[in-house]
Amino acid sequence: MANNLEICLSIIQFLDKKGPQTLGKIEISTITKADLIRKCLNLLIEQRLIEKTTNHNNQETYVNTDRGKKILEFFHVKF
Repeated sequence: MANNLEICLSIIQFLDKKGPQTLGKIEISTITKADLIRKCLNLLIEQRLIEKTTNHNNQETYVNTDRGKKILEFFHVKF
């Protein structure tokens, strides 16, 4: 099982690759339990690595910030 850092990095990586995504899409992409995903999302928001937004369908979505993109560069995450 992945640790929290790996899950957080995979979320940032997924958002960088796919753009704004809903909680459901993030859960599917990481194959991780919803409660752990929510904890990671909250941590990432608190650290200003991602932001919660609303899309045109009034759904909550999550998107990387510039700071989040810099974290990917720091960890040399490649696609």
